[in-house]
Amino acid sequence: MDKKIKKESPMTEPPSGEHTIKKESQAPKKKRPKLPPAKPIAEPSLPLLLCAVSLLLSLLTLIVDRFIHPFVGELLSPVIMQVIILLIPAYIVALLLNPKKQPLLVFSNLGFVKIKATNVFFVIFTALFASAASLALTLLLGGAYTASEGMTLLGTFTAGKNEFTYSYPYLIFTYVLLPAVIEEIFFRGVLFKQLGKISFPYAAICSAALCALFSFSLGGFIPSLFFGIVMAFVMYTTGSLFSCIAVHLLFNLYRLFVESNVAEYYLSGASNALLLLIVFFVLLVCSLLFVSECIRIYRKKAADVADGKARPSTRFDRFKTLRDDLRSTFAYKPSIVLISICGAAFLAVVIINVLS
Repeated sequence: MDKKIKKESPMTEPPSGEHTIKKESQAPKKKRPKLPPAKPIAEPSLPLLLCAVSLLLSLLTLIVDRFIHPFVGELLSPVIMQVIILLIPAYIVALLLNPKKQPLLVFSNLGFVKIKATNVFFVIFTALFASAASLALTLLLGGAYTASEGMTLLGTFTAGKNEFTYSYPYLIFTYVLLPAVIEEIFFRGVLFKQLGKISFPYAAICSAALCALFSFSLGGFIPSLFFGIVMAFVMYTTGSLFSCIAVHLLFNLYRLFVESNVAEYYLSGASNALLLLIVFFVLLVCSLLFVSECIRIYRKKAADVADGKARPSTRFDRFKTLRDDLRSTFAYKPSIVLISICGAAFLAVVIINVLS
């Protein structure tokens, strides 16, 4: 009898009211949607290969300079280094991208378009804005010590106090004009133009990040990254590589003759609060000039599109695809290898510069 009673009795008691309230109060957890597997894209592989080769050449040059044969006092060494490390690799990549083009005209389709009269003030205000912002970032992020030594060229040669014994035409040609032309061909003409086939945001971020690696300085990485994004915006807005060269030239003049002196004064500790106040006031004024000129240009472009004089550009709006584009880059295995080489070369040059 006892066994029958046990079978008929319920096995478990019904849940109490407290338990039911707790279960009802707990909202069901939402499962995050799984991202679809990224489709590898091979477009960045050639620009990444270009940067990896140039960074490794820079590292090799630095090793020769520090441990084998110092280049101090050699007038032609900065010129030769820029040609070997930046211009020749850029030329080879441009030749591979345009195999049907005549070798002497391979750079002709990189955006060498004359600067429009309506963009002259945009070029000037952008150079002022980039210079003021670079100085503010340099002082805030601890890059003042490097800046006080002068304009560094790929972390190997320095135009500092020991180099100012040379004539001003030599300094302007070697550290202002030549870098402006060669670096813009390398970063905006080849890198940005190739990566821009995917989208403008992707090209701007990737080309700026690769450009920042060539600062070879932890303190100068963020200012260089910012400058690379500004230059990508100039290339997108004007479509002219000459505009980028003009902005870069003015920026190099500022770096060579202004930033080094301001950074040295800042490191002396004299009236730093007043200096920072002046720097940020100048940055505010330059930012207002830059933004007002951007508004004028893009209002004009919008009016031209409305009148049918120009086609609307959608590449600037493709921020939604940026995450997928970056994932696709890392899904392509050669890209991971080349990114690792670029990062390793950057760190190796930084370590050598610090230790020596």
